[in-house]
Amino acid sequence: MIEQIKHIDLSNKVYNILKKMIFERQFSGGQKLDLNSLSKDMNISRTPLKDAINQLERDGLVEVFPRKGSYVKKLKVKDIVNMMEMRQMMEKWAIEHLKEKDLDDVTSKLEKVLNESRKIMQIEPFDYNTFLNLDNKFHELIILSHGNERMTETYKSMNIPFQIARVFYFINYDRSFNTQKEHEQIVEALKKNKLQDGVKLLSDHLNVNMKGMVSTLEKNGGAI
Repeated sequence: MIEQIKHIDLSNKVYNILKKMIFERQFSGGQKLDLNSLSKDMNISRTPLKDAINQLERDGLVEVFPRKGSYVKKLKVKDIVNMMEMRQMMEKWAIEHLKEKDLDDVTSKLEKVLNESRKIMQIEPFDYNTFLNLDNKFHELIILSHGNERMTETYKSMNIPFQIARVFYFINYDRSFNTQKEHEQIVEALKKNKLQDGVKLLSDHLNVNMKGMVSTLEKNGGAI
């Protein structure tokens, strides 16, 4: 049992290292992962490495082809558009169905995230990774507000490959600054129980992000 726990822990560590490298595109989209080289560089056996690759495949970050190998999945313009359309539907639905009795609790949680991200905006150099995590937390809280577990699971799994484009997008301080302001406007609408205003502000916010990320990918040849 002790050895099994150690193995699981090692597999998770390898998974998190590789996921971070893929997010930051230290491995480029379409690149083949050399498992022998990775095993040697990390000083680990192939078993925890294969476990990590399998998890990355389930996340949609890696494609595994029999007898060919494991490749980092490319993120294309159509992927961004498809995922943003799904996010629009789910997040707008969650706000539209917010119950009045839950509003105070939801807005309080969202404001805590905004307070944290506001502090990040004031620190130099700008910590875009932490800001990105808080941005993700803000939108997850909107989904979680309704308590639909199936929708939450779908949202989280869909959001993993989506993080790649966001990592590149939020390096831009001006866009991050505008995101902070847009989040604050959404919360202000919800605090006043103006759900339709909140939906409109959210929709505008997500559309701006989608156009920006699509533009980022197009400048990179249509994929990352």
